[in-house]
Amino acid sequence: MNRLRMGAAELIGTPYRRGATGPHEFDCLGLMEYVFRVYRNVELPVSRIRLGEVGNEAEIKDAARASGLRPVFDMAQEGDLMLMENPEGAHVGLVLQSNSKLNLLHAVDGIGVCLSQLTDLSLMGFKNFRSWRLASER
Repeated sequence: MNRLRMGAAELIGTPYRRGATGPHEFDCLGLMEYVFRVYRNVELPVSRIRLGEVGNEAEIKDAARASGLRPVFDMAQEGDLMLMENPEGAHVGLVLQSNSKLNLLHAVDGIGVCLSQLTDLSLMGFKNFRSWRLASER
């Protein structure tokens, strides 16, 4: 996970653009597709839901399942994909740990790629959190 943390740190501040898959601009789904492919060697087959649209929750769940990710019902841990909702629809990010706190690496419209404490996400309007983890890491 050290490589993942270091790679994620380099992406913070990258601009947000809806439908972008990086590496110079991202939306939330494009960021997860990039991070999982480059730093975790896992393909998230989300290209079929790109088309300039933000994926809905069912499409993101289908892509996660096709990649070997499964929902978990225990506490989130580093490396989990976090699926949640905001006023625009589904939103995804990657759980990372820093200084004993869980954070979320995600791309937010108007902010870009950022690291937010999981405890602060509800203040940003996110709700219905669900962690997804690779079946091999359960």
